[in-house]
Amino acid sequence: MKLFIGTSGFHYRHWQKIFYPEHLLPNKWLEFYSKHFNSVELNVTFYRTPSLSTFLSWQKSTPKHFAFALKGSRFITHLARLKNCQPSLETFFENLQPILPKTKVILWQLPASLFFDFSVLEDFCVLLKKTSPARLKHAFEFRHPSFFCEKVYKLLNDYNYALCFADSKIWPAKEIITADFVYLRFHGQGALYASSYSEERLKETAEKIQNWQKETYVYFNNDAYGYAVANARLLKKFLGV
Repeated sequence: MKLFIGTSGFHYRHWQKIFYPEHLLPNKWLEFYSKHFNSVELNVTFYRTPSLSTFLSWQKSTPKHFAFALKGSRFITHLARLKNCQPSLETFFENLQPILPKTKVILWQLPASLFFDFSVLEDFCVLLKKTSPARLKHAFEFRHPSFFCEKVYKLLNDYNYALCFADSKIWPAKEIITADFVYLRFHGQGALYASSYSEERLKETAEKIQNWQKETYVYFNNDAYGYAVANARLLKKFLGV
């Protein structure tokens, strides 16, 4: 059972003295981070394509088996809303070529205003299968309750795409396994992005992961006050990794 545990992002100045040594230069943060966690989820690809030098820096700063999870482009999820996006998908994957060797999963986070439409989601899954490099895994974080239904679970299962288990007080979530891997995001047990998870909750999560016996990706998005780092470390401890 492969476990990839980390945080959503690493480039946070407010982590200095909390996680990063006070005088460590920002261009050394990822290297430092990768000595503590074996994976990171990055949001930057949601907004833009990083430069080639940035991709090469990520490669150089991390060990061989380090794993990146990258968020799918907002032009596809929020502007095109999954429709008529073949050119955008092809460009997205082409632009990721420099970092693909270490990229494991693409996260498609959909807007809370997007309702479930079977034909739209099915067409996107077909297109994703056609355009994505075969080695990549895909996870979907739905933020509208209409997506949490058997039709969606079956469709994701047919393509081996994961339903993201996204924990928050704001957006709906279900823990339904639809792929040969599991993808979890923790946005904060209370306040969004700004609250820590209790030991009890993290122990429960560790037990679930052990029971699933599947390749699992876990990212903490509660970056405020370094909660994400502390929670990720504690979960690793409970899992013995």
